[in-house]
Amino acid sequence: GAYLCVYLAAMRENPAMAEVAGVSPVVPRIRALGLISGMFYTCRLDSIGMFLPDMLYGKGWRKRPFRPYTDPEYTARAGNLPPSFLVTARGDFLRHYSRRFYRAISRDSAAHCLLDIQGDRPLSHAFSAMLPETPEARDANGQMAAFLLRHCCLTQPCISPHGARLVPLRIRNCAVLPCPVAGRKKPEGDDRSGHRLPAFS
Repeated sequence: GAYLCVYLAAMRENPAMAEVAGVSPVVPRIRALGLISGMFYTCRLDSIGMFLPDMLYGKGWRKRPFRPYTDPEYTARAGNLPPSFLVTARGDFLRHYSRRFYRAISRDSAAHCLLDIQGDRPLSHAFSAMLPETPEARDANGQMAAFLLRHCCLTQPCISPHGARLVPLRIRNCAVLPCPVAGRKKPEGDDRSGHRLPAFS
């Protein structure tokens, strides 16, 4: 999911990438991304890259125009990736992927955030999606929601690539938290984790 989101957003801003991939870019502007335990690197010499490229890109992918974009760091730069909130934790078998990808995209923009949980107990891969009732997941999902709302609660209208005027998303009662990298301030709340999630209305 996180891997596909990165490429969807990149192709939205880079028609040449979409053309060599043989897909049509999405029309709505993607203002921000939430990326949970992403499998960003598909062609490295590891247990994933040994068998996955042929399944994803087809046999003979090394000779095709899309090959440069199989490097997610190149794709992120070429596609001008929007602000992204990455989540991983101790116990996530793809933790090193999230850490490496965050370091790469942060060279070009300070708008990205990484929530890397080093807790007392290891957490499973994609814990915040697979186990949303746990305190760690509730906290991570709350921070991600606030990050996304911070970038989506805008009043100015959006313009699609074709010049069409899009209706902006309006969400009230947005709870905005600081980027975890820059420092974390825990909001008041009365749920089990002590974290009040943003209210949608």
